[in-house]
Amino acid sequence: MHTQFRQIFSRTVSDKHASGNAASSAFPEKARKARASGLWFRAAAACLLLAIGMVCTGRVCAHGTGDLIRVFTVRNYFYYDPHHEMNIDVPNLRDPKHSQGAEQINKEVDAFTENLAEAFHQEQEALGDKGYGAIFVEYDVLRNDETWFTLRLTVNRIAGSSDSYYQLYNLDRRTGKLVTFSDLFCSSESPDIIRQDILKQMQQRMAQDDALVYFTGEENPWELSKDQNFYFDEDGRLIIPFDKYVVSPGSMGTPEFAIDPKVLSGVLKPEYQELLSQ
Repeated sequence: MHTQFRQIFSRTVSDKHASGNAASSAFPEKARKARASGLWFRAAAACLLLAIGMVCTGRVCAHGTGDLIRVFTVRNYFYYDPHHEMNIDVPNLRDPKHSQGAEQINKEVDAFTENLAEAFHQEQEALGDKGYGAIFVEYDVLRNDETWFTLRLTVNRIAGSSDSYYQLYNLDRRTGKLVTFSDLFCSSESPDIIRQDILKQMQQRMAQDDALVYFTGEENPWELSKDQNFYFDEDGRLIIPFDKYVVSPGSMGTPEFAIDPKVLSGVLKPEYQELLSQ
């Protein structure tokens, strides 16, 4: 029964994606009416919980041809009832150069999204119908050229309060390797130089706008970890994005800071210094 339900659900959504209709209209008319009354999802919840709502689609996120990386949604973790909601898109990279870094990103993305889906179901079982919990994950491509590729996953969680955070993956297309924040620098002291520049920018922004608030004092300390999110944008700037609540109150969202190339002189390794605009 569980396998049969999963096959029906997956086929219905996949067929609609193939015909170009939106995912929200992917259910047959009878199923959508049942969903509106809550009966269909309550009846199918046990089956869907075991199936984890894995739906194959064919959406292409990255544009371009030739040697550019193509990104597809290969899986979707989906669940809904009046107290719980999950919608997690899982991307997959297709690198014409068959780089090791692209394969590593695919494996890490699979593990990351699978863990999120499993955590959702555990919280769902613990919460029952006594509250509301939801998780939504979408992705976009921040850069895709012959030099550099960056994939961003955006996670939004709702459980009492809301939380938002990113997971970024950077691929050096010149070497085919996955690059982490700590890989960028000449020495272990380099991240603190960047931190000081970010603190300076925070002070400048707050001086120009009284509505802005950043954590610049010892009462709310923050550091740049070796796994800090970053990316090089198409204008040749090193961008440091922060998750919600890390460097500012939740009302400030997820702020980003572009690091002055002059600050990075002698800080980045030569192969990454080449990526900056001068």
